[in-house]
Amino acid sequence: MKFVLNGGLILGTLDGANIEIRDEIGQENMFIFGATADEVDAIRHSIRYRLRPLDPDLDFVIKGLRGGAFGDTSSFNQLVQMLVDGNDYYIVSHDFPLCTFLFFFLLLLSSFVLI
Repeated sequence: MKFVLNGGLILGTLDGANIEIRDEIGQENMFIFGATADEVDAIRHSIRYRLRPLDPDLDFVIKGLRGGAFGDTSSFNQLVQMLVDGNDYYIVSHDFPLCTFLFFFLLLLSSFVLI
């Protein structure tokens, strides 16, 4: 279920209900990020066979997870192993740089709203 008031910002991947929302309100009224369904197989292949390097910021986070910076390292073993071994079915490593950008953009935007 989705609920947005007039002027609300819609951020999302192009799947599920977001496709129907886009069809109703128009692509220009939402911010779509991540891969499209047509791109996923090629991205998974490139991740699996390491055809592109791991994002340096993601590598920094992985080192922090392994080093205990975020708590008990055993809590993150499965996630870290998935990313390191290239078994990234949900293509987290592909979307990570954009998600990092979105986080800082929204943080900056919220600072203007709070002033």
